[in-house]
Amino acid sequence: MSPFYATFLEVLLRTQGVEELLLCGVATDHVVMATARDGHDRDFSIKVLEDCCAAASRERHEAAILVLDGVAEIAISTEVFG
Repeated sequence: MSPFYATFLEVLLRTQGVEELLLCGVATDHVVMATARDGHDRDFSIKVLEDCCAAASRERHEAAILVLDGVAEIAISTEVFG
C-alpha cells in the first residue's frame, strides 16, 4: 500500500531536496499509515493532516491517528496552510 514500494518515489523526492512529507488521503488506516511508516523509516519528517484524511468509519480513522502519532506529527490543514 505504500507508494514507496517498488517505485522510484524516494529517489524523486531526494533529488528534489524534499525532507518533509505532508500526508492526506482516503484510508487513514491503510495507505496513509503505510506511507507514513515507510517515509519515517526512510528518514523523512512526516506530518499527517488529520482533517484531510478519512477511513471507512470515524473509529478506524481515530485509531489510525493514535497509532500514527508515534511516527508522525498530527496536524490540521489550517495549522499548516493558514
